[in-house]
Amino acid sequence: SDVCSSDLFKQSTKIPVSGCGVQIVGHKVIGRTLYLTVRTFSAGRISGRGTYLSTVYRHLSKATGAATLKVPLTTAGRRHRPLTTRVRVGFVPSNRKQAHSSASVKVHFR
Repeated sequence: SDVCSSDLFKQSTKIPVSGCGVQIVGHKVIGRTLYLTVRTFSAGRISGRGTYLSTVYRHLSKATGAATLKVPLTTAGRRHRPLTTRVRVGFVPSNRKQAHSSASVKVHFR
């Protein structure tokens, strides 16, 4: 009997994506806090900052499709409502050979 070699072996190789930066997948404002959903393609540190917003950092041990950053308003930002500001999310990969990246989004606090 003639057996094809593809019937005997099944291989599922994970190929890492390189060269892609951080992406902001979604954002939501609840009260005084902005919730950002961020996608990364390797391990590293993500940070969120903006005018009238506190700077927050989060360390990720692996690539993730949905990491959440919780970015609160500063006390000065609470006085400037309604407020529209631009939020910048930066990414510093654990592997120092990879490039840093950033993404931004405009958000509105009512």
